Amino acid sequence: MPRAFNDYEIVIVKYNTRSDHMTFLGEVMGYSNKKYNVRTLATTDGYYRVHQDLIIQCHVYELQRASQADIDDMMHRQQSVLGGIMKDFKYYTDTNSSHRNNAMKKGLAYTSFALQRLLDHDYKRRYVHTKSTERNRYVY
Repeated sequence: MPRAFNDYEIVIVKYNTRSDHMTFLGEVMGYSNKKYNVRTLATTDGYYRVHQDLIIQCHVYELQRASQADIDDMMHRQQSVLGGIMKDFKYYTDTNSSHRNNAMKKGLAYTSFALQRLLDHDYKRRYVHTKSTERNRYVY
């Protein structure tokens, strides 16, 4: 049976479970058990949820081929998320909340990396940390 998406194809994913929802730009990494393994390239979530590349199992109906307009939109969203992190980072650095500062540092590093990956159109570039996750949970 032919697959709808090939390996290394860039897709927009609207991932949904009972408890989670995430929209992200991703790269198809493989196919198994009727699900596509997709590596996140950039997400619409900020530092508090995603601070590393994730490999998530997705259903075919959650994927759509990414157009250049989709990639540009994700680039603008990454810039917006980065700006929000910078504002929060300044505020929480002043209040000296070490746990939140660590999360923001990780999120700042990852979001900056994801944005640069999109700006360079280098979708093969991998973040130093990648985590494969189960279908029902993707947070930590």
